[in-house]
Amino acid sequence: MQPWPVCSVVVILLAASMAIEPVHGSNPTLPKENRRVKELFASMRSEKYSGIEFPKLDWSDITALLDHADETNQLRSFPRDAASSQYEPHCSEGMVALWLIEGIRRGDRYPSGNALCFNAAKAGNDWGKASEANHKQVAKAYRAWWEKARSLPSKEAKKLDPLQGADLAWH
Repeated sequence: MQPWPVCSVVVILLAASMAIEPVHGSNPTLPKENRRVKELFASMRSEKYSGIEFPKLDWSDITALLDHADETNQLRSFPRDAASSQYEPHCSEGMVALWLIEGIRRGDRYPSGNALCFNAAKAGNDWGKASEANHKQVAKAYRAWWEKARSLPSKEAKKLDPLQGADLAWH
């Protein structure tokens, strides 16, 4: 039996590597609904989410998270920063998705204690209501940010603040 010529092995390896699914990275052309985001939202909707750390998400998940940005379904089981002194019993799916995007932008960590975005001076006592009143504005700001950020290296995209000039902040 003769050994295979080196060039044949290289061709076989190249052909095999092209059949492998792409690794999730910063490629903005990945499918909208990736498995990681789909499973995360399924666990939150079924009230089985129990993570205590920021979910394992990255730049490749942002498009799929934006697909959830307009959702108003109220979640009771969702990521929360355990160090927060404020406990929100429920939050809309869309605000959670936007908050997770902000966490990715800031470096895979909780961007604030809760998935609440509002102007503190105008919020009153019901932070959840104040946040939901801004839901559409926040979603619009993050979509506009992603249109600019998606083609930039993540280091540069992180410097762009989606809420700059919006008079809103995560709390």
